Formats: sequence, structure tokens, C-alpha cells
Amino acid sequence: MATRKQTFIWIVGCAVAVLALRLGCKYGYADGGTAPSVGELQSAFRRSGTRIASTWTNNCIAQFPFTGSVSWNLRMFRGTSLKLMGTVSTNGLERYVAACRGVDFIFAGKSFDGRNVTKGADGLLGYETRTGGGDEPALDLITWHTLGFIAEQDTARGWTIIHGSIDLTNQTGHLTIYEDEYRSR
Repeated sequence: MATRKQTFIWIVGCAVAVLALRLGCKYGYADGGTAPSVGELQSAFRRSGTRIASTWTNNCIAQFPFTGSVSWNLRMFRGTSLKLMGTVSTNGLERYVAACRGVDFIFAGKSFDGRNVTKGADGLLGYETRTGGGDEPALDLITWHTLGFIAEQDTARGWTIIHGSIDLTNQTGHLTIYEDEYRSR
């Protein structure tokens, strides 16, 4: 039978272990929150480490068309990633695409007859064909649903990948910035 002192030490030890595990997970492996705008996320970028923090000034991040608050999620487990999510404005998409020079954007949607269509900077990339053939759909008869891109940034310590997508129907946007572990220096 354990004495009161041994029981007390065991309970305190368990409480300290639970507290240490909780703090370790929050500050060492995962964290998140909400910021009023992308401009207020600098502390989250700084906490993510040198490689992701260096992308803070990238136009694809700084000018992402978020409106209102931005939710963020930082993960540091087998590589670091920072995810940003929020409502976006589709009114300024042409300006946004122009600001992100060197990035290939891909639009995805459906043509008037229900065929899946993708379009890049060089025009139509692909469209779903039906039996019996058919011509390419006219671009003005397509309902675009998604805009996506992947950008790479060479930092002093290795490559960082920026993956973005905008759901044009629901007006929601997602940005994920992560370290490319395969091309690290």
C-alpha cells in the first residue's frame, strides 16, 4: 500500500507530465489563431523559422486578397508548415495575378455543357471530351470555380513552397507555406 506522500508525489508527477506535454505540443509542434489581416501575421511567420519567415515579403502572400480576419495554423513536425485561411474578394483577382509575376495560375471550372475545363496563362490546358468528340468550349461560356497556384522561393537555407487556392464559388482562400525537405541545402 502506498503512503500518502508517495501518492501525492505520483499525482504531482502526473500533473507536471501532462502540463509539459500540453505546453510542448502548443509551443513546439502546433499553434494557431486569428489575425485581423495578413499584415498582422508577422509574428506567426517569425515563429515558423527562418525559411518560412523569409517568404513574408513575397507578393503572393502579402497581396493575397483576404478580406477580414485570417485564421492561421502553424505546424512544426517533420518540417514546418504555415496555413492561412479566410474569406477572399474576387474583385481584385486580376491585380493579384499580375502582382505575382512568374507564377503560373490555373483556373478550373465547367463549360456550359458540363465538361471540366482547366485554363492556364497559355490558354486552355485541358478539357473533358465526350464520346462523339466536340470542339473546345468558348472561354466566355465557362463557369470558373477554382483558382490555384504553386510558387517556389529559394531561401538562404533551402526551398520554400507556397501553395494557394481560391474557391470562387464560396469566396474562401487557402495559403500553405511549407519547407521543401527534398531540396534543402
